[in-house]
Amino acid sequence: MRVLNVCVRIDKKSGGGSVAAIELARVFVAAGLEVDNWIVVDPSDGDLLNVQDLRVEIFKTDFGSSRYRFSIDFTKALRTRLREYDVVILSGLYLYPNSIASYYCGKQGVPYILFPYDSFNPEKLGHSRLQKTIYRLLFDNAMVRGATLIQAANEAERRQVVGYTNRTENVFVASFGFNIEDFSKKRPGLLFQNMVPWDVEHTKTILYLARVSKTKGVETLIEAYEKLVRTDACYRLLIVGPAWDAEYNEHLLERFHELISEQKIHFSGLVSDDEKYACFQKSYLYVLPSYAENFGITVLEAISNRLVPIVTDSVPWQELEDHNAGFRVPTRDADAILRAVLCYANLPEQKRKEMKENAFNLAFKFDYGSIAKVYLEALRKAAGLGAVRS
Repeated sequence: MRVLNVCVRIDKKSGGGSVAAIELARVFVAAGLEVDNWIVVDPSDGDLLNVQDLRVEIFKTDFGSSRYRFSIDFTKALRTRLREYDVVILSGLYLYPNSIASYYCGKQGVPYILFPYDSFNPEKLGHSRLQKTIYRLLFDNAMVRGATLIQAANEAERRQVVGYTNRTENVFVASFGFNIEDFSKKRPGLLFQNMVPWDVEHTKTILYLARVSKTKGVETLIEAYEKLVRTDACYRLLIVGPAWDAEYNEHLLERFHELISEQKIHFSGLVSDDEKYACFQKSYLYVLPSYAENFGITVLEAISNRLVPIVTDSVPWQELEDHNAGFRVPTRDADAILRAVLCYANLPEQKRKEMKENAFNLAFKFDYGSIAKVYLEALRKAAGLGAVRS
């Protein structure tokens, strides 16, 4: 079976969706499938994810369309070569490559599986509502209708997809898959010390690692930290990730200037992969206070390194509580984050060690080998059903 994986962007600053799209290709390759990855890049992308182990074809954007990713060469390739493939994978909405690929799939009779990556989450639908509504009416409603299958990362997303499409028969639930051993390789401890302005041996670093944007709840986390550091001065807060919303980032730097100047909070920006995993391996706790998440890859990266996470109930990681591997707290509640930190800190050392081991063991639920069967069945089903439109 030949699979075409359309990856609209693979720049590191784009977040978990880009990583998941590439890791999906690796799942298929590990299962013995022939996978080509067509990737659309823009000069503004910056550092890209490592794809040297995959079969990749690069297409450049035209007319400075970094947002919607219009590409003439990509369109020509679809028109002339799409029939070479048995199934196409499309990841995300509001992106020209996916919209035009779905059109040609329908025209040429090639089935495709849509990975919406939380696009139907009410929180996400509310952002740039007018632009998104117009784009869906013009292009992506047809893409959704034409999908042979639609993936949902969890039951909550399945309900959102069904609620939008009014279709149940073509929606399947499957988590994302990753190589857990890659996440948990040991990195030099000095990498972490060199990243922060405090002595890591005599402080407890609370880590936030994701894009800095309003939907990630960073301000709520810092409000919790303000109260925490009054209780115990040994805590520090490390904010790692690109300033996705520059205006919001400036607001945070201004509002919490005093704590930053006192070197109690540090914004590191985008870091290398080795530095990222050093953060997971040397921090005291990981906090993801998002208002909406499709999966939360950074949670998986944290538990793969025995780092206990605190997440909001908008992050679909009920498994953390089910396996005593972390904490879930109400969204937009700084006091709840504070209570979770103190709860963990007040546990006996043996109980904290147990939570760390529980977290590490939970990570392997999302390893390649654990989820490959579900995706292979979806591919075979899609290939058997054929394209929705002919």
